[in-house]
Amino acid sequence: PELVVDIARLSHAISIQENKALCPTAAARFASKQKPVAPAKKVKLLGDVMFENAATLSEESSLLAQTKSSSLVKRVFNPLVLRSYEELQQEQAHPTLIHFRTITNHILSSFVNNKSFKGGQLYRYSNTSTTVARRNIGSNLSDIMLKLQSDKDQQYVASILAITMPEMDDMWREYDQGMVKLLKRDKLCSIDTGLLAYHALWSTGPELRMRSNWKTPSALMNIIVHRRTQLEQAKIQANVFDFAAQCDQLAPNNEGKLNKHVEVFPLIGESKTRDSKELERLGLIMQLLATPSLSTPKTPQERTEYNLVGLEATEYGVKVLTTLKGPAPISALKVVWTHSPKCNLPNSYLFYKSFFEQVLYSLTADPLQLVGEEEAVDSLLGSMVASKFKSSALITKVFEILSLRGFDYQRIGLRMFGSLVELNAMSFANSILNSWVESSEAHFDIMAEGARDSLWIGEKATQMVCEVLVNKTSFSYGDLAVVVANCGRVQHKNMVHLKVLRDVEAAMTKEIANLPLQKILALLRIYANTGRNYPPIVEQLCEVVNQNVDKMSVPMLSGALWAAARLNLREAPFVNIALARVLDSVTEIPELNTSKAVEVIRLLWTLSVLRKLDLETFATAKSLIEQYVSSSSKGQNHDINTWAVAQLSQAWAEAQTLMREQGIDEQEWLAEHATTLVMSHRGVKEVLDKKVQALPWHSHKLFISDTDDITSSRTHLELSKTLTTMGVSHENEVPLSNGYVADIFIPIEALEVISRSETDPALAGEASSYVATTEEDNFQDMRVESNSDEADDYEVSFKDCKGVVVEFDGPSHFESYKRKETGKTMMKRRHIKSAGYKMVNLPFWRYTVDFTPDKQEHVVKIYLQKMGLRIKQE
Repeated sequence: PELVVDIARLSHAISIQENKALCPTAAARFASKQKPVAPAKKVKLLGDVMFENAATLSEESSLLAQTKSSSLVKRVFNPLVLRSYEELQQEQAHPTLIHFRTITNHILSSFVNNKSFKGGQLYRYSNTSTTVARRNIGSNLSDIMLKLQSDKDQQYVASILAITMPEMDDMWREYDQGMVKLLKRDKLCSIDTGLLAYHALWSTGPELRMRSNWKTPSALMNIIVHRRTQLEQAKIQANVFDFAAQCDQLAPNNEGKLNKHVEVFPLIGESKTRDSKELERLGLIMQLLATPSLSTPKTPQERTEYNLVGLEATEYGVKVLTTLKGPAPISALKVVWTHSPKCNLPNSYLFYKSFFEQVLYSLTADPLQLVGEEEAVDSLLGSMVASKFKSSALITKVFEILSLRGFDYQRIGLRMFGSLVELNAMSFANSILNSWVESSEAHFDIMAEGARDSLWIGEKATQMVCEVLVNKTSFSYGDLAVVVANCGRVQHKNMVHLKVLRDVEAAMTKEIANLPLQKILALLRIYANTGRNYPPIVEQLCEVVNQNVDKMSVPMLSGALWAAARLNLREAPFVNIALARVLDSVTEIPELNTSKAVEVIRLLWTLSVLRKLDLETFATAKSLIEQYVSSSSKGQNHDINTWAVAQLSQAWAEAQTLMREQGIDEQEWLAEHATTLVMSHRGVKEVLDKKVQALPWHSHKLFISDTDDITSSRTHLELSKTLTTMGVSHENEVPLSNGYVADIFIPIEALEVISRSETDPALAGEASSYVATTEEDNFQDMRVESNSDEADDYEVSFKDCKGVVVEFDGPSHFESYKRKETGKTMMKRRHIKSAGYKMVNLPFWRYTVDFTPDKQEHVVKIYLQKMGLRIKQE
């Protein structure tokens, strides 16, 4: 959308502002020579949107404020969405759409004048009227979709939804289902409509995307493949996306237009960039192909179809980029570089070469596009890293622009710094590092707060940060956060980095008690994510949380409990008090909404890991979840995504373990705690029953893993090879009766019990010698504190054993300070043993691919002997 402003006045205002920024004295002299300007008038933006305060501002301030607001709208919303919405402003559409347009204009007006706006949280601080307006659109969507017959009208609906983003999960599910039906009807829906609809669904945010399995992407892929097939059958040599705006690409009047597409930019005033619908469409195509459910195909047919569409998209992208006749706006380019690295594009070299050349051309023509676009620069560099295509000329141009214009390195500098080091742009990277060092002694604090959990910067960048920290005499919160996140993992083996980590931790031990609660919780989360339980600091963090339990909200307490579960801190002082408060909040919930459902499932998982779950609590949560899945009071239903199903399955496995301990029959318990679902709508009972019956305790199908992609590690395969050499019958990646997947499963018939008198003393004596020790291991505190006693409560006899599960426990199964098993690892062992299996756990430092075959066989025999077993002699 274009601002209806006088270009000359706008340029005059910007020149005044730039001179003020560069030199106040010179700016005053410059301004004194200028002619006075008339009072400002209201300036139209996006049709009916007005800026109420425009008339009270001076000419240059008014124009700059509105330019900034227009830029904000363009940065936040997708350009193709804005193009479609602008077309709705100019055309006579369906009466209901006109009503929606008026409401959307009100929402946009409120949005651009909202001073509390923060990136990524568009309507978090919106007023009541805006909230009501967004719900008004969402609640009337079902009726409007049934009335619309035009493909263009459906595009208008998608653009309105992408802008207003109603917070109504059920509405979005209905919209997804409606779009699937529409896309399945041939010659009724264009590819553009499907792309806009999926973008609207994608705009709902990561949480809803994670909880909902949208069907629109796969339906859109099917229609693209179908139309590609139609073109081949009609022997038309063209790219399927050339017809993305049409419902029927085989219409008679279309064939003559093939291969004549050249994107020509209209001449409008003195603007340096020109919008391109083809480029905007390319961004949404990349967004579609980056969908995780599509980019990781599960069947050969899906892989073939994805490669076909990917090849079409690559060819289309090269054609669009090479036929552009001028510089493009960064808003359209940003969509492409954000999503394209997540796609598995065939023959991508020419695509990335053309694309980054276009970005360079556009920034050279209009460098002002980068002003205030720190996030865009960060994502651009990240795109180069992810796509493994480095454009040195583009990096140099970005560095040049930012050096002249200035840049807020504190806000997102950490991620950018890591990307620049990965790209070997050392001059640029060193300039950022120097700006931190020169700013203050606590130069990492602001950066760490802004990055939150995104503190990982890579090995090379960590080396540079450690070189800075070595020269410091005192440390702060940001130093500790960055060094723990990058040096505190089990996999990290650089001795110099580990020494820096120890020095920073030792120095900060005395400062922990003085940190504010928010930083305490952030550090606890960082230690939990990293998997490092350094007692002098972690114990203090837990104690501060314990002292502030009464002041903390339930979400804050849930986060602290999650961290305790990750680090297996069952006895942390705040755990019991925090659990009591969180559980009280659960019992007070009359009915779950989507966010509360996620919180309840996470809480069940946390309780299971901490061994604090009881059957009464599980029964309460079970009833709430069943009511949520059925949503019987509204006649609608909710889906639970794979991540939530995995955690729910693990919680159910813990409940089954408790039942075995207490001698409770599982079916009798389920019958006693059956949930009564009141069906208030005709025709939904069967569907709702299916939803409830799909839950783990009814379906008897546990999906412990949150991914279907299970791959065996190199060491796991080496261990399997060793067992084969030893003549042990076994299988890899075997699903067990309780939903877990065993690395290696050995039938009990392949082994035999040995008595204590038959134990081979040589194996016991050699056990300590076969340890993969390194200099890093000697540097670390290697006192391994095993939690095996917790799982030993569930040891099963050889006679009753269902088989032997051999698990190779890699670094992620242990915390990094004393290599103590994580809470999740101990829970898994407990569940597998209680289900009737024996377990042999080989830690990654006890068995490696670097051992000789003889040593590998010895280690296997040692661990089998520890279980009182040996290979059955033929």
